[in-house]
Amino acid sequence: MPAILKDVDAEEPPLRLILGNWLLPMVKLHYHSRIGTWEKWADVSNAAQGAANT
Repeated sequence: MPAILKDVDAEEPPLRLILGNWLLPMVKLHYHSRIGTWEKWADVSNAAQGAANT
């Protein structure tokens, strides 16, 4: 409960808050995997944008 009150009373509270000591490591691992996939496909993603405006 103190963590939620601290969040509610914060001047700039986060949009999302991870609660518990086990969740952040799991989320970091999951996003590390996602970032790897995005980096692997970066050329395809960038090509979808077309020519850069100069």
